[in-house]
Amino acid sequence: MSARLLAGTTRRILRQLQHDHRSAALVLIMPVVLLTLVYFMWEDQPQFDRIALVLLGVFPLTIMFLILLGYIILGFFMDQIAILILTVPVVLPTVIALGFDPIWFGVIVVVTAEVGMVTPPLGMNVFVVARYTRRPIGELFRGVMPHVWAHLIVIALLTLFPGLVLWLPSTMN
Repeated sequence: MSARLLAGTTRRILRQLQHDHRSAALVLIMPVVLLTLVYFMWEDQPQFDRIALVLLGVFPLTIMFLILLGYIILGFFMDQIAILILTVPVVLPTVIALGFDPIWFGVIVVVTAEVGMVTPPLGMNVFVVARYTRRPIGELFRGVMPHVWAHLIVIALLTLFPGLVLWLPSTMN
């Protein structure tokens, strides 16, 4: 009886240590990420990015397409505010170095992050609607897809024609 009790206690202790190990790893990773971001901001990382992109001969709109695709993918799994807080300080200097307007980029990023909030697999807004309407989640995702396609067309238009975004701010001089 005592051997079984000892074995069970040992298993519980090992499981707890594994859990604690994961938690400690997360606590240690966060400062490393923060220090890395601060280092890149201090070391003028965007200038390096711009030089690398020019040497590669990459068209700036191609880079913008990849950035927006990244925001859509992040929107599948993260909240919009978290996406903006974590990525804009890192991405904005590169976008400015590529010659894009920061106001235009802000509008595009917010609209793009909104698309991720209604697309599968974790469209958080759709889950909220499903909870209150008591409709099947699959039905709601199918119903929201025309909105997603329309949003993607709007994002493409705003990206290709920055004047659509910058017209109103330009009248405020």
